Amino acid sequence: QNISVSSNEQWTATSDATSWCTVSPASGSNNGTVKVTVTANTSTSQRTAHVTVTGTNSGDVTTIEVTQKGKKPDPPVITVNPTEIVFDNNPASPIFVTVSCSEGWTAESDSSWCKVSSQTATSFTVTAEQNQSFSARTATITVTSDSGKTATVQVTQHPNTIEREDYGDDEKKI
Repeated sequence: QNISVSSNEQWTATSDATSWCTVSPASGSNNGTVKVTVTANTSTSQRTAHVTVTGTNSGDVTTIEVTQKGKKPDPPVITVNPTEIVFDNNPASPIFVTVSCSEGWTAESDSSWCKVSSQTATSFTVTAEQNQSFSARTATITVTSDSGKTATVQVTQHPNTIEREDYGDDEKKI
């Protein structure tokens, strides 16, 4: 961006944020142009600098505020580990799932037998009720970030099994 200087004397141009906002040339005489150069703002916060042009003899000062918007925040990324859980039909221990997300999140199961609990900022636990059925069953846990991004954990539970009794020679099957 350029700043036009209207003057009948020598002048200086300075920036109070030289790490990201510079001026060129730093001095001149009479009418002229000062080029203001800024580097990319890698922060999501807006920042402000002041460019000051001062008349060398008169001491007249003109200050221009330079405002640079922050970069757009990176879209949130949400990941879970593990992404698949397999329980036996009568699970004894909970499974811990780690969540990596740059914002808040919630976790919900789509099945009543598959429970999500002990949610912290970076993890939650999954437990399963005993499977009385002779069929395997599945559930999906959906982890949703505050901005709507999702990650899923697929849960499978093995079916109940029947133990076959071994009949001796003197016993009869009924």
